[in-house]
Amino acid sequence: IQREGMSFILLCLVVIPICVFPIRRVGELLMRRALGMQKKVGSMTAVLSENLSAYREVRAFNLESREEERLRQSSEDFLQARMKVVKYAHILTPLIEILTAVGISFAIFQAAKSSIRLDAVVPVITALYIAYDPIKKLGGINNKIKEALASLQRLNEILDAKETVKQEASLSSFPIIQKGIEFKSVSFTYESFHEDKKANPALHELNLSIKAGESIALVGPSGAGKSTLINMLCRFQDPTSGNILIDGTDIKEFSLKDLRESISLVPQKPFLFDVSVEENIAIGKSKYTKDSIEEAAKASNALEFIDELPMKLQARLGEKATRVSGGQLQRLALARAFYRNSPILILDEATSALDSENEEKIQDAMKVLIQGKTTIMIAHRFSSVRLADRILVMDGGKVVADGTHDDIYDSSSIYRKLYDQQISP
Repeated sequence: IQREGMSFILLCLVVIPICVFPIRRVGELLMRRALGMQKKVGSMTAVLSENLSAYREVRAFNLESREEERLRQSSEDFLQARMKVVKYAHILTPLIEILTAVGISFAIFQAAKSSIRLDAVVPVITALYIAYDPIKKLGGINNKIKEALASLQRLNEILDAKETVKQEASLSSFPIIQKGIEFKSVSFTYESFHEDKKANPALHELNLSIKAGESIALVGPSGAGKSTLINMLCRFQDPTSGNILIDGTDIKEFSLKDLRESISLVPQKPFLFDVSVEENIAIGKSKYTKDSIEEAAKASNALEFIDELPMKLQARLGEKATRVSGGQLQRLALARAFYRNSPILILDEATSALDSENEEKIQDAMKVLIQGKTTIMIAHRFSSVRLADRILVMDGGKVVADGTHDDIYDSSSIYRKLYDQQISP
């Protein structure tokens, strides 16, 4: 009888490890489905964000029905993915209960067959049933962990993305620029969309020297490599081959912080945060900063409209600076550059989308801003070219002409065509 009792107890206990298998299997399936759900959430959020950001385009091109359908489809995809997660998250408890019921039923059957007394069976069955409750809770905890791991995996895809710009272990201190900037045989090729087709280089064996304190204007058709050249200097990307030197030292030998702090970048479409005017200008603070925020705003011709704002420098600009006009936005970006006061200045045509009045005010501010700085201007409007000491014409990733307006107007057909198209009535 004692041997039969031990066999009965072991038979009851063997069901417990069996329950581990559905916990593991369901957990694996749940994590896979949760990862798929996270991707659907990302797609739905992207559609929603696009529509909130591009509401003018949606209305202007009568895209309401199209965008409603896109959002509906992405929402349905997310709902289906979510329901799969819910299904696997809740299927574990019934499975364990079924296994428990089958195990207990079989144990009772064996007890009856072996003529084990009832008062010996009931305590074992009761203890066994009580032990299954923690197993179910353990399964629920495992499911929660798998869902969290799926979210974490999505984050890790971003956090563990390959760094395109690496910083050297041994760094040089950034110099006071005396000689200038030099591009030596710089080439850069973007990744091709087609694996079997190699992309054309954006920059090809580019050689260029800029003296300290000199201002140059980059002119050329779209795709000539002007913006890529700027990205190389700021180290948003590194050249595929070649070197960029500042006072004879490769920029890779400087820390990214020091290099970027030495550059004031005024992009064509500057981004201002939903904070006060003062905070937006103060973002440009660097070790080269000398003037106050008010002086920077005055120098950029921005103080005039700032004083008209309800809270002046403390006024918030709204999301994506929706409370200021395009011209005011550009002047605030210039104020940030004035405040930063870095020795290298990059102007990615700040006047291309402005009316004549705003363009004149920004041109006046730019004249003051470039004084004493090594300046690179990407010029889409030839009114900006007049501020430069030299004009460089780019085409196909190379500098095809270099000189003053009078020199290259006669020698460069590309420059002559671009100039005549804009200047001619």
